[in-house]
Amino acid sequence: MTRMVLLAGFLLLMLTISGSPLDAAVPVQNNESPVTLNNDVVVEGEIVRLGDIFTGLGDKADTAIARAPALGKKVPVGVRWLTAVAQKYSLPWRPSSRLDRSVIQRAAHVIPSHQIKNRVKEALSNEGLQHNATLEFDTPAVQLILPREQGEGMTISSLSYNPANGRFTAQIAAPAEGIPVAKTTVRGRAIRVVEVPVLRRRIDAGEVIRNDDLDWVSHRADRLIRNALLDTGSIVGKSARRPIGAGVVLKANELQTPEVVGKNSLVTIRLETNRLVLTAQGRALEAGALGEAIRVVNTKSNSIISAEVTGRGLVRAAMSQNIVRN
Repeated sequence: MTRMVLLAGFLLLMLTISGSPLDAAVPVQNNESPVTLNNDVVVEGEIVRLGDIFTGLGDKADTAIARAPALGKKVPVGVRWLTAVAQKYSLPWRPSSRLDRSVIQRAAHVIPSHQIKNRVKEALSNEGLQHNATLEFDTPAVQLILPREQGEGMTISSLSYNPANGRFTAQIAAPAEGIPVAKTTVRGRAIRVVEVPVLRRRIDAGEVIRNDDLDWVSHRADRLIRNALLDTGSIVGKSARRPIGAGVVLKANELQTPEVVGKNSLVTIRLETNRLVLTAQGRALEAGALGEAIRVVNTKSNSIISAEVTGRGLVRAAMSQNIVRN
């Protein structure tokens, strides 16, 4: 008989330690309201209460049972812990399976990196930072987490900026008013941004670029290629050496002055003086753009001269050259 009592006591102790949800749960009394489990628990403040974990508790709901998790952390609690709590506080709840659990987290307000960056940029503008500059944090994923009940917003308690290299350091505190509960220090670099012309559409090889073919976009100055074209005067009226896609920054070696005289094409050679204009027919021995000097052969005399391209099919010879010799 004594052995049976001892064995029964041992089993009861083991059930209490293991918290088996199927054998150690508290039976539901018919005269009590049903108690249900909250699977996702978000608590306000630093204390977890019975009413956060279970519903239908009445006066017991406000009973403090644990400290809330750290801000930004989620703490899962399994069926063993839940059953132990139900037993301790004599709750009429029993698990539906061994997989029952709750995930507890503290209500928080998160200030993400892009909001911090905007606030720092606003402060740096007072230090001479250009309005369309971009900021690059050394730690891109920086953020501030503060209790939801503490309010929102942030303030910059300290700021340093070196315009020569763009480096900055800012100390951030939140919330914006009252005693700070979250602080961080951000470091990074301000990047100068320039407006550059790009093509609105694809341009084929040899096609002449017009002003309405261009659009303007913002581009980081530190990522511009060395021979990038930054003004329309260097682009409009030029032709593409090869097909160029839309939206890309144009380079000087991608463009050329359009050819107005083709190789082996017939041209009119002009020799102008104050008193007369002499012309002759010739054939271009090489292609040429406006203002370029090319070799031209007089089709009557077969003499080869150097002439400046002045228009489509037109070249101008120097005074020292005989262009009408038969």
